[in-house]
Amino acid sequence: MLFKFDYPIFLIISSFMFYPVGLPTGVFCVIIYVYHLKVIGGQPRFFIQKGEIKLSNYFADVSSHNRSDLAYFQGLKQAGAIAVVIKLTEGCQHGSNYRNPKAFEQITNAKKAGLIVHYYHYYHATDPQDAKCEADFFISYANELNADKRAVMVCDFEEAHITSRSQNTANLNAFFDRVKEYGYMNTDTYSYTSFFNYYINIKDLSTKNIWQADYNSIRGDIGVIAGSWQYTSKLNVLGNNTDFSIDYNNFYTSPYGSQEAPAKPAEDPKTTFTDDLGVKWYIEDGTFTLDDNIKLRWGASVNSTVIATIQNGSSIKYDAFCYSGGYIWIRQPRGNGQFGYMATGTEKDGHRLDYWGKFS
Repeated sequence: MLFKFDYPIFLIISSFMFYPVGLPTGVFCVIIYVYHLKVIGGQPRFFIQKGEIKLSNYFADVSSHNRSDLAYFQGLKQAGAIAVVIKLTEGCQHGSNYRNPKAFEQITNAKKAGLIVHYYHYYHATDPQDAKCEADFFISYANELNADKRAVMVCDFEEAHITSRSQNTANLNAFFDRVKEYGYMNTDTYSYTSFFNYYINIKDLSTKNIWQADYNSIRGDIGVIAGSWQYTSKLNVLGNNTDFSIDYNNFYTSPYGSQEAPAKPAEDPKTTFTDDLGVKWYIEDGTFTLDDNIKLRWGASVNSTVIATIQNGSSIKYDAFCYSGGYIWIRQPRGNGQFGYMATGTEKDGHRLDYWGKFS
């Protein structure tokens, strides 16, 4: 048998008589159309998109809203899933500070059911520092759960953001760069058609597979061909509505052995430290160029002594940043073990509200 069908597929046969020039009278010609029907509980292995017929593999994604028992994951496999993407985290410790409490049980039972396991993070960041902080938070939990470094690590981008398309894209790339620093080399971006079209410069993303969510019968145009398509959020598996996706490139459904492995063994970089006041700092080398006159102080507080007022257009180099007192501070090395501190904008609950300059 050439193909095995797991779900119903209809062959609509249209026949008629005609007499092509040069052929004997009475030649009977049959035209066969292949069509699929959406059915409760699954999809056929053939899936038609814009006139193209492809053999496709399927995967699911789950969060704490879904069940975590073995029977549920066996149900996913029976419904056609080869892999599953499990939510681990949301935001970072300064904001949402969310870790999926079901993650360990979901991972364990997904593996017992014979599913390939990948992971996703629900993203809120509005600047590169936030993005790196969220990546640290995500990978910290992944490492705690002993995630395979060959798994796909997904950034779920679906929150409204105040930044520009170019800034959103740069922030996402900063997230993925940080994830790769930890040795997780397979990354992907998940979002809706409208977000890809209005909030991201998709061709500038460092992730190239692209996982598109679109619940229409034909997915919308986003300027590139998505490698994966989440076509429903309501596939009924043992009474539990579940997200299901098509994996055109086998990015999620290939065994780990065929995925890109880390180029070298990775060690978790030291990325944070806590100062004498209990404030957590994030190590990052960069340059901040001021859009206004800002005071440089001897401490990361508006009550600290002013060293100087730095003029609009000036640039200072920094080696770390923190969230403290409603501001995002950077630390400037000044020699002899001393540092200057400058507020670069305001924050609330670990999320930047504005920028007082540009980072590079």
